Amino acid sequence: MVRDRTEESCREFLTELVGRLGECKPLFTSDELKVYAKLLLEMYHAMVKDKPTGKRGRLRKPQPVPHDDLDYVTVHKTRNNNRVVKVERNIVYVMEMMNLLMVKNI
Repeated sequence: MVRDRTEESCREFLTELVGRLGECKPLFTSDELKVYAKLLLEMYHAMVKDKPTGKRGRLRKPQPVPHDDLDYVTVHKTRNNNRVVKVERNIVYVMEMMNLLMVKNI
């Protein structure tokens, strides 16, 4: 499906995709558009509070931490004269060791 690459269109796409998948979380792959990592973290996270340090002052706000089963990898293609000369995989969120092995073998 071809859409413009705005945050709102990406949000619509991922919301529709997640709705179709239900409880299943696949290995998400994409180009290096930063909004995908942000939106996936938004959809698959738990809020974790910092433990009290014993120091004075207000506690930090809870931080979003990705679910253990969220797997997301980006693919970077280096081109020379419109030809792909190098492909690199960058792991963004891969929590399970099995999926890490699967990514290395792609």
